[in-house]
Amino acid sequence: MFFTFEGIEGSGKTTVSNLVYEKLKKNLPNEKFLMTWEPGGKNDECAEAIRRLILKHSCFTAKTEAYLYAASRAQHVENVILPHMKRGYHVLCDRYLDSALAYQGGAMGLGYESVYKINMEIWKDTLKPDVVFFFDLEPSVALKRIKSNRSATELTHYDLKKIEFHEKVRESYLGIPEKFISVPYKIIDATKNIDEITNEVYEKMVEIIKNDSK
Repeated sequence: MFFTFEGIEGSGKTTVSNLVYEKLKKNLPNEKFLMTWEPGGKNDECAEAIRRLILKHSCFTAKTEAYLYAASRAQHVENVILPHMKRGYHVLCDRYLDSALAYQGGAMGLGYESVYKINMEIWKDTLKPDVVFFFDLEPSVALKRIKSNRSATELTHYDLKKIEFHEKVRESYLGIPEKFISVPYKIIDATKNIDEITNEVYEKMVEIIKNDSK
């Protein structure tokens, strides 16, 4: 199965997805799991090179970013996600298409339809997540977390954007039309503590995996 984790910067999705991954590996030894991420991806140097390029520079237009993210995603899907799923792995991915829809499509003004079309080459084979976990959090809280938990060298140009941008991203996530995602959306209250959220997501995933194997 294919699970994705979405949310604004500082929502906790990266921390929780990694904790859930470790818990799944420990408690479900008969299942195989892969933890990966976007932009970039586990063991894909070309996709990671695109990631470094995007996160290092803030000069790209929204359209350029959308195409770069789509290129990275194409690499990631073909070289990492699909091969592992064909070998029986459950794949957990920190960000996927919904990030492009929310950031470039909504917050940066390209429009959902435009960004979706750019990504259709990747999605034409119906590689859609089985479930999307959206970590919902007020941007003011998320930005405080970023300032408290990330060093200056860890900050990206997205982290440094004004709160109005992060508010647009959150609104864009919540406003993605169903026709562009068409998968179950599990909204997670990201104001809870890490242990609570980890347990909640873990339990939902175990239930989904067990029901799928029946």
